[in-house]
Amino acid sequence: FLAPKQRACIIAKKGFVLLIYSSDYSWCQRLYSSQAKHRQGSTCDSKIVHSTGMLRRFCSATLCMLSCCGRKRSVNSTALMMGFACIYLGWVLLNDGRPMTLRVSDKQRIVRNLSTDCHARPVAEEAPVKLTRGRIFSIPPQGLKIHVYDLPYEFEGAILEKYEACHTYQWASEVLIPKKMRAFKTAVDPSNADFYLVPFPVKCFNNYVAKHNKDVVNEKYLSLLNWIRTNFTWFDRSGGMDHVFIFPSGQGQQIFPSSSTYLRHSIFLLAEGDRSQNYTSPFKDIIVPGFTTIRPADTTSTKRTTLAYFRGSTTMSVALFNGTKVTKKNELRLSLLDQMRNKDDVIFTNTQSRSYVEELRHSKFVICPRGITPWTRRVYDGIFSGAVPVIISDDAVFPFEADIDWSLFTIKAAEQDAIKPGFLYRMLQELVNNGTYQRKAEALQEFRINVDWTGDDVFNGILWELHRRRRRFKHGSLRVWDV
Repeated sequence: FLAPKQRACIIAKKGFVLLIYSSDYSWCQRLYSSQAKHRQGSTCDSKIVHSTGMLRRFCSATLCMLSCCGRKRSVNSTALMMGFACIYLGWVLLNDGRPMTLRVSDKQRIVRNLSTDCHARPVAEEAPVKLTRGRIFSIPPQGLKIHVYDLPYEFEGAILEKYEACHTYQWASEVLIPKKMRAFKTAVDPSNADFYLVPFPVKCFNNYVAKHNKDVVNEKYLSLLNWIRTNFTWFDRSGGMDHVFIFPSGQGQQIFPSSSTYLRHSIFLLAEGDRSQNYTSPFKDIIVPGFTTIRPADTTSTKRTTLAYFRGSTTMSVALFNGTKVTKKNELRLSLLDQMRNKDDVIFTNTQSRSYVEELRHSKFVICPRGITPWTRRVYDGIFSGAVPVIISDDAVFPFEADIDWSLFTIKAAEQDAIKPGFLYRMLQELVNNGTYQRKAEALQEFRINVDWTGDDVFNGILWELHRRRRRFKHGSLRVWDV
């Protein structure tokens, strides 16, 4: 079946996967077809060589992968995640039977990931796939153990049952993450978990119960922490380093004023990252995508006759510590309004419209200037409506930056450049004329699955980020003891 030298390296993990040399695409197809009948059986064809337990990398640029037996595929490499793929002289990758042409950077990355350092390593240590296009977080990491606290009714159930809007508003990630985490295979023995998720919907509580009064939020959060530390030893055991808290709004953990005292070592899941502040850490905290109810639209529609679009406030309502709101001007947005509002092919206004989504779907670009904080949900509205986001926010940190190259499907302009007279309009016109807009629009359509909460991809991305942060020690010296 194989020449002896072609048996040199085998990929396997739980299921049976064969890796062999091939520069003949049609031969790979015939092999796959001939063995397809065995994929649903209980045993593989006797000719297929297999092993278990470790991932061995194979030093060859021309590879053909075949998975058989219909068993669970859990090897974290580009081709094997897809079940069957060929990398051959023409460099086309079969993704579930659909051909996808690879760029040079994709080829180099796949070859580097699969073909260097021929040695064994545990599959659980592999990073997620790093293609420069398409789906990245198709499967979760293996071996991660997460315990979700079953909070008293007053801290979760009572809040979410009474305020249904919290399930669908722009901060709904604080509801979705615990729901998906509970469905994930958690730790059998909580005392041995890698992480502990605290599912308190703090933004929902802040908006509807506390009415933006930080004293009320602070008191509630301290009560929650007291319950955790009184009933369990896990938080104090590690100093909170393995505990995960969700703060889904632009305020981040500042919505809980005492967070710097009690949670300074914990991991935060944040909807926004701000490089201008020192209260978040890129080494422990995780920026997650914002939530939007807009569903995907075709990015290449010929109906996109509007060059650029912005509809939003030019004044910001800021809540003080006691819940009182004050209004501040947004100088960046006011400057852009002066530049763009008289352009015939631009909609830039501070008025509202019931046609917001429809207008987005007729626009090539959506302008996303910073608001009170560096980030704005408008980025995700643009991604799913098919308008390429033009991000004007110097200090914004993007979700999953370690895996997603946001420069492929968005535009980012410096704030000091954007306010120069005529700069932004000329730049957008040039991007259309030189083909950059079309390229980014096509990439946006491929990439947005990675920030779509309706599937498992965002959740898998969070798991991969947690996997990177998994501590190997559980008995931290941040605590005190006298016995």
